Amino acid sequence: MKSNSRAKRWLWGVNIGIVVAVAVVCVLIFTNNRTGELDDESLTSTSSSVESSSLPSTSDAAVAVVEALKLPVLEFPDGSIEEQCDLNDFPPHWATDENFESNDHPDPDELASEECWSALEDHVDAMNPYLFLWGEELYQTRAAAFVVLENPLTFERIFTDPTGDLAKVQDALSRPECLLTGDDTNWELKESCHAEAILNYALINRFCFEGWGDDRDGIGRRNRTYYFSEDNPTTVQDRLMWKQDLEDSWVRRKCEELDSSLWLTEHQDETFDLVLSLEPDKYWPNGRTEEAMIDVGWSYEPLIELAARLGDEAAGLTYPFSHSQFQRSYEEQGYKYGRFSGLLTSREWLEFATRDEPNTDRFLQTFHMLAQLSARRPDPREEIKFDWEWVARHLCEPPYDESELYDREDEETPESKSCKEIVHEIRQRDLKFAPLLQSLDKFEQIAIELGVYE
Repeated sequence: MKSNSRAKRWLWGVNIGIVVAVAVVCVLIFTNNRTGELDDESLTSTSSSVESSSLPSTSDAAVAVVEALKLPVLEFPDGSIEEQCDLNDFPPHWATDENFESNDHPDPDELASEECWSALEDHVDAMNPYLFLWGEELYQTRAAAFVVLENPLTFERIFTDPTGDLAKVQDALSRPECLLTGDDTNWELKESCHAEAILNYALINRFCFEGWGDDRDGIGRRNRTYYFSEDNPTTVQDRLMWKQDLEDSWVRRKCEELDSSLWLTEHQDETFDLVLSLEPDKYWPNGRTEEAMIDVGWSYEPLIELAARLGDEAAGLTYPFSHSQFQRSYEEQGYKYGRFSGLLTSREWLEFATRDEPNTDRFLQTFHMLAQLSARRPDPREEIKFDWEWVARHLCEPPYDESELYDREDEETPESKSCKEIVHEIRQRDLKFAPLLQSLDKFEQIAIELGVYE
């Protein structure tokens, strides 16, 4: 495995600190044994006392503490961020002031090697920003994880040309035909009204300027997995926190490269006024007060929904969400206006998105839905492509949640079945609908390859 030079330098720094500390202890012992004038006898006595003490050697003490800080070595997949960033060489995430003179855990920017930053570029570039915003658990049940787009939403997409995106947003907002509100949608305007640029610009502001203040010393709100030191995180959990830190640092670095003039609420007064004019009754039912304007300045729901109305498919996969009951909510409802709206507002999709234990009737309904949506149609825009790996993991891989769509208090808990058993039961029904059988075959093949079938 490659050596992470910065992490090792950090550990050597700890080593040196321990050497100094041991030296100080020796001096104190020597000083405390001095009484008045030193004579040969007292010097001999002091020297003998130090030599006969149980104090370990400097080298042994340093090695013991450094070794105690190391966590068990994990096997990471080749080419993974964990492997390329040498996370096994990182100290425990909660190696704080009880072990060191610092009140914070070591800075990931200082521990990461150049090879690590290069790997992060490819890794985070390909990520959907809503995976950051929603968190992995929620993202796994949202359509963005399942639907394959021609131009997917990624960090690379939103960071490619923020300045150019702002110019396109200003152009779109200056043209009446682009200012769709109410129930209006017109996906034919996607290109001429710059729908993709509108979503890009909204998310650049949310990630790079929202709630930062003038110094921009943090990234936008991220829903991350977090373990407190008192929870005694496992090694896997500890490395996950480091991985998230590194991803956050990458986004922060990208944001710091941006010109502050891109900040909508602080430096784009005319554009901001045009955003405020979008559906005032919806976003400001009590009037456009200063407080309401500040609040909407920190959210970009009107722009995100406008992008969905104009045909940006990624914007059409957005939902309202909040990180917790103690933080403000984000209210974009692009799913109501994009080309997937018929699917995402249906009961069939809501039942599919719920992570219930495998159930034969529910699976059959799901395969009917997937087959109908992915079948070839005269208008290709009516077809929907699915990521079948996500589908298989979602349906077959625990943990499962109890469905909120049914009241099961008076029902007996059914015996758990594997996906293999359920697919077998479905095939016993002698189904004739060819697209359904094709979907079933594809699902079965993928589930077997992923190891989640039985």
